[in-house]
Amino acid sequence: MRTFDNAEAGAHRGAGDSGKPQRRGVPSLVPVLLLALVGLLAVLWLPLGVAVRLAALVLLWISPYWTVRDKSLATFVAVVLTAALDVFMYYVDPAGLTPQRIAAGAEILLPALATGWLWRTKR
Repeated sequence: MRTFDNAEAGAHRGAGDSGKPQRRGVPSLVPVLLLALVGLLAVLWLPLGVAVRLAALVLLWISPYWTVRDKSLATFVAVVLTAALDVFMYYVDPAGLTPQRIAAGAEILLPALATGWLWRTKR
C-alpha cells in the first residue's frame, strides 16, 4: 500500500483558477424575479402565487448573495405584510371596488419593493 504526502493528495489548482471560492447554486436573478412575480401571480391565481412565493423564499434563504438582515427584511415585506393584507381583506371585506383595488395594488407593489431592495443590496 502506497502512502501519499499531503501535497500529493490535495487538490491541484488549474492554471486558470484564481484561488477565489466559486459561488454555486442559483443565480441571484432567480429569487429576485420570483419575488417580483409573486404579487402578480397571487392576484391572478392564488395557488400559483403561493407556490411561487414558497419557491422564492427557499431560493432566497439558500442564496449566498445577501446578508441575513437583507433576507429578513425582504421576507417581511414580500411575505408577512402581503399575508397580513390578505387576512385583513378576507375578514374585513370592505364594501366597494376601490379598497379591493388598493389591496390588489399593494399585493403587487410590496413584493416589487422587496425585490428592489434585494437587487440594490446584492453582494
